Amino acid sequence: MSDEETTDDLRRIAALEEQVRDLEARLAQTRIDVTDRYRAEVALRESESRLRHAVEASGMGTWSWTIGEDHVTWDPRLCAIFGVHESLSRMDYPTYLSYVPEADRKLVVDSIEHAIATGRYDEFEHGIVRPDGSLRRVHCKGDVVRDASGTIVGLRGGVFDITERSRMEQRAHQAQKMEAIGRLTAGIAHNFNNLLGVILPSVDISRRLANDAVIPRLDDIEHSALRAAEMVRELMLFARGAGDVERHRVDLAELAARTTSICRSTFGPNVSIDLVAQDALPAVAANAGQIEQVLLNVCLNARDAMEDGHTVQPTIRIRVAAIAAGFVGIRIEDNGPGMDEATRESVFEPFFTTKEHLRGTGLGLSSAYAIVSEHGGRIDCETRLGVGTAFVIELPIADASVPAAEPERVRSARGGDEHILVIDDEDGIRRVVRAILEHAGYTVEEAPDGATGLRILGNRSRPFDAIIVDRMMPGISGDELLVAIRERHAGAILILSGHPASVANPLATLVLAKPVSSGRILDAVRDAIDAREGHPLH
Repeated sequence: MSDEETTDDLRRIAALEEQVRDLEARLAQTRIDVTDRYRAEVALRESESRLRHAVEASGMGTWSWTIGEDHVTWDPRLCAIFGVHESLSRMDYPTYLSYVPEADRKLVVDSIEHAIATGRYDEFEHGIVRPDGSLRRVHCKGDVVRDASGTIVGLRGGVFDITERSRMEQRAHQAQKMEAIGRLTAGIAHNFNNLLGVILPSVDISRRLANDAVIPRLDDIEHSALRAAEMVRELMLFARGAGDVERHRVDLAELAARTTSICRSTFGPNVSIDLVAQDALPAVAANAGQIEQVLLNVCLNARDAMEDGHTVQPTIRIRVAAIAAGFVGIRIEDNGPGMDEATRESVFEPFFTTKEHLRGTGLGLSSAYAIVSEHGGRIDCETRLGVGTAFVIELPIADASVPAAEPERVRSARGGDEHILVIDDEDGIRRVVRAILEHAGYTVEEAPDGATGLRILGNRSRPFDAIIVDRMMPGISGDELLVAIRERHAGAILILSGHPASVANPLATLVLAKPVSSGRILDAVRDAIDAREGHPLH
């Protein structure tokens, strides 16, 4: 082989080696490109996964709307919020609007038209009606979609179910409103109670002195005064709560059964009442009489609503079951005409009623609200026009410290010859209480205020057997006065209170709620004196 041929071969080998190196470089670059692309794709998938999990964790459902084709697309989460099957995830704009209540539809339409016109999608809230009839509340966020030329061609966004938050806000607003109304109510009812505290005992005294022609008129006065007294008790209950009444372990299912029995015997055969109670329910901590009043008030309200609405086959369904977070719940629903939202928001306000004149005072549900709240429970109203209304009552489960109820003791002795001091700033109440006690044989002195009462106690050589004192008087506060009286007096102390469920005081023997009848005054005085002397109540 010539030198020239050898040189040519070396050149060809060198060229081949160069081609191999170039190919290896290209392969290496390809590997780098593929690796980078793979890494980018992995990062993208991870980012999408994080975004998807974040959206799922937030509870947000997403949607998009192509305006020209009128295609609305929902993701599975949004289908769940609206209560529809995922097969209905593609729809048109009118179908979406069909899930919005009539009252909110204009708000939704105006908000969407504003977004299309301005390019700014403002957040808003509205209600929805699921296919099963249940109501939810949603919060909507979104933005506009533009094409390459900047023209708005669609909308997209997210929806949050805020039903529970909305209910909590409504409860807080309701509580604030009730507190304000309660403060106004308390002052009026307290003064009215003092007037009735004079009227009712005076009727008892007048009846003993009256002739046969006058007695029927006194009976009319007493009947009206008793009705007014009941209204005041409900007002005071609403204004200040149920008070420190005794609470025991109560079987809510038994209470519901007793209420159902009363309603069945009084409502008439045309009203069907259905009761279902879960077995082995835990006891609740409650005053049985007050909770029974709540259940009766709700059932009476349901019956009246169905009668006023001329409901065909009126039905009340009562369900009792344990619920989460240490509560037992009772649901009372009817198939009456239901209420609009404005009416629902006012049902617990005193004197609010949709009944005809003289058919109701408007105090039943307000007192129910007060009783349940004072028990540490909750009461809510759910309603739909044309469908019916449900009241949901939740009461806390009793712990081991709550005692079982004991049978009541009743006594009959009323008279006596002991010495009694009456301290009250209302002249009429002092006079009538004195007349009742003196007629029964007691010796009575009276004082118009706490300072005078303490002065009488300090100047007296013989102790009183009992002292009757008004809790709310000008000057010395009620609690301060009780402490000062107890330091000077070892006998019975009875509190006169304008609140029907006044908070008990350990220094007092008994509490009397104004207005009080003459018989109740005499029984209470006798009981208090006997209790201080160690006699058993029988």
